[in-house]
Amino acid sequence: MITLCWVFYDSSGSAHRVDKTDGTRHASERFSAHQFNEAQLSEIERYFMAKFFVGDWRFRGAAIEDNGISVFIETPQPLALEPHYQREYIRSSLCPKADSDIWLYIKPEDLNIHLYSENLSRGLSAYCAS
Repeated sequence: MITLCWVFYDSSGSAHRVDKTDGTRHASERFSAHQFNEAQLSEIERYFMAKFFVGDWRFRGAAIEDNGISVFIETPQPLALEPHYQREYIRSSLCPKADSDIWLYIKPEDLNIHLYSENLSRGLSAYCAS
């Protein structure tokens, strides 16, 4: 059985589930900070697919990992920036803006964006929270 739901965070940072089918809110059901589900992953993928639909940079997927959700973006060639500046570029340009609805599904410190060219292992990652 597949249950479709939204996950939102309250002011204390606790996650809660709301069923998409009937809107039932499960305020007493709390997820741990590092427990992610397919609904969250689907929303992250939908957001980044739309963002990289046009252009040379390609969204190559997202995955649930032990420390959050990782997003993989392939560039046609490596960025000509030192690693520190690449991380700042990821945070300022590739991470969703502060008012984005995506933050209803995941906290910035749990979203990791991995930018790479040619070889995934030679890429560079940054979490959206600094």
